[in-house]
Amino acid sequence: MKEKVIYLFSFFLIISLFFSFTFSCDSDTKNKILLPGITGKIGELVIVIKKDNWKSKAGNKIRDIFAKKYEYLAQNEPLFDLINIPHNAFSRIFKTHRNIIITQISSSIKKSSISIKKDVFATPQVFISVTAKDEKDFLDILEKSKTKIVNYLLQEENNRISKTYKKLENKNINSFLEKKHNISMVIPKSYTLDMDSSGFSWTALNSYMTIEKKFFPIFFQKFRKKERFFTRIRGLWKTNGKDKMGGPFVSLTTLDKKRNKIITIEAYVYKPNKSKRDLLRQLEAILGTCKVLE
Repeated sequence: MKEKVIYLFSFFLIISLFFSFTFSCDSDTKNKILLPGITGKIGELVIVIKKDNWKSKAGNKIRDIFAKKYEYLAQNEPLFDLINIPHNAFSRIFKTHRNIIITQISSSIKKSSISIKKDVFATPQVFISVTAKDEKDFLDILEKSKTKIVNYLLQEENNRISKTYKKLENKNINSFLEKKHNISMVIPKSYTLDMDSSGFSWTALNSYMTIEKKFFPIFFQKFRKKERFFTRIRGLWKTNGKDKMGGPFVSLTTLDKKRNKIITIEAYVYKPNKSKRDLLRQLEAILGTCKVLE
């Protein structure tokens, strides 16, 4: 039986530790041309670490940060799928991976540090180095920098997906959105425009769609993107009634001051008993391409 995956979009228009954390971005276009493309699946993260460290508190800290439960799903799925290897196994096959964290814990290190680089062995790659003089420093530096690292990895994954979809854009849908709703958004060719109406309703077997609030919290986030203010909401949707369906959703809202409208775009995933993390990330990447036309 063919696996069933449903994506839904709806549009509403309404009137004393010393350490350093460094970021470097290699923008040398010539070097990028010579680099191979990245390998690995969406959501994978290679951890280069000594076996003893992986089995100790250092490994536990890495798992707590990068393999914790993905918060926006009903079932247990990790934030990243971790692939741990020792340094002597860090060969060519792993060096081209999309996301790499290489660790070094040694008394010879004078100053603990974290560095983030792009496109070291492949493109578009994220390469993170974490060095510490002992395990305590390693735990401290990761704890202080975990939010920056996780957010950076997620954003770069989002950027990769967006660039891929840009090459596969359904220009007809984008043209429709520009003309009718004054927004531009990169929708892949595999998507179709199934319904368009000034109002929206869905009835099926005496059921209706709603947000699951009782057992799972709603996550609300405010952010700015190119001088425009957005709010993002993540959570779970479900149907009440005989037609039992549900899954994760993400929505994006912004204000179109020029036309005195609030624009909300929502995306839903329905894929019973299957992994949904990467599908949700793909939808978030699509929503992230939304631009209000001036």
